[in-house]
Amino acid sequence: MLNSVKAGEQTPTDASTRAGENTAPQAEPDGSARDGAEPSLTADAQASPEPSLQADAQASPEPEPDAAASPEPELEADAAASLGDGGVRARGGAEVPDGRRRRLTAEDRRKQLVGIGLMMLRTQPIHELSIDAVAAEAGISRGLLFHYFPTKRDFYVEVMSAAGRRLLRVTKPDPDLPPDEQLRQMLLSFVAFVTRRRDSYISFVRGAAGGDNFVVEVYATTRAGLTNRVLTLLGTPDATAPASPIRLTVHAWLAYVEDLTIEWSGLPEPDRPTTPDELVTHFIAALTALRAL
Repeated sequence: MLNSVKAGEQTPTDASTRAGENTAPQAEPDGSARDGAEPSLTADAQASPEPSLQADAQASPEPEPDAAASPEPELEADAAASLGDGGVRARGGAEVPDGRRRRLTAEDRRKQLVGIGLMMLRTQPIHELSIDAVAAEAGISRGLLFHYFPTKRDFYVEVMSAAGRRLLRVTKPDPDLPPDEQLRQMLLSFVAFVTRRRDSYISFVRGAAGGDNFVVEVYATTRAGLTNRVLTLLGTPDATAPASPIRLTVHAWLAYVEDLTIEWSGLPEPDRPTTPDELVTHFIAALTALRAL
């Protein structure tokens, strides 16, 4: 119990397309042409699913490109890492030390695409993420993207799952610190994370509140991870039962922390009534008061 807490870039394609790629607009199942704009997840749920790999293969199978690029990041790496070393966009294949180019493995390509999705999630909600834009950033066709993710929904799930893991990773405190200092460090990191990526974080929260099943699941898993971490720091790691009073308290307290952080970060910096450190001190005091009830 915390008794006291201290307050090589690939050039764009021209009229001549890559070998094996169909130049005619691809038709959606309802007959409308694809124009690059992605419908919402709600619309997807009402319409027919994305074409399967087999359907894409019948239309225009495309080989993996060999454009030079940096090695791909880990699946849950920060979105900036998806651009490769030195800010060079990671398109096509990767370059080995002797200068030769190699084709990306399937796992590397999946990591690259999810990394690009994370990068784009910084400025737009998940349901507005354009599959065509992601494929173009990677230097591949839309059809080839669906070789790695059978449907758009599968791709969205992977991107949101990576976003949740990233939040848990960047808020993980130094285990060598005392528990009370770990809690403070975790909260400071959370406030900084939401402040930097406020729009995408709001889309994450509101997507869960809106009932998109895959977002709800990812959000719940992320919140459970944060809750378990706080319970461990409070010296109650075994309080994992859904009806555990301390678990319920911490889970609800995290909702308060989240909402106040979103509101605080939305204010112009000169108008914020507290500093990040003061805000975290308030959060810890609130947790202490709730536990005393």
